[in-house]
Amino acid sequence: MSGKNIGGGLSAPEDTVGLTGLVPFEVVRMEPVTLRLGPGTLRFKVQLPAGRSLEPGRAISYRIHGYEAGVHVARGGQIIVTRDAALPLEISYGPREFPPPPPRGQFSADLSFWHTDGTRAVGQDVQWRVPIVWDARGGTTLELQFALPNP
Repeated sequence: MSGKNIGGGLSAPEDTVGLTGLVPFEVVRMEPVTLRLGPGTLRFKVQLPAGRSLEPGRAISYRIHGYEAGVHVARGGQIIVTRDAALPLEISYGPREFPPPPPRGQFSADLSFWHTDGTRAVGQDVQWRVPIVWDARGGTTLELQFALPNP
């Protein structure tokens, strides 16, 4: 493990393994996002290159670590496998009830999916790292975007 200080107890990207551990892995570091205390939507958005689509019949898996940042989602920290899911994938969240959310914290989410060009399927793991700031002027949508590069 590297000796770098990474917020939220996360390992440095070069020391991190995605959900499957077997496919390409990307770490997306986002700028801080300001959220309002209240229910909201977490949205995974993936842009695939022209000629590629999600692999039919393959599940999309995700895991969300938001508790430290004060973000509560159902089954937080667990790997969730969704059959017949589509992207964008939307998940409801709310501020954790107790203890109250800190003024700021580190949020992370992992997503694993398979895409194809019609002849060959390839898996992809992505992890987003997002500093969260809670403020009454914040929004209610946390959008996690990833553009898959051309092969």
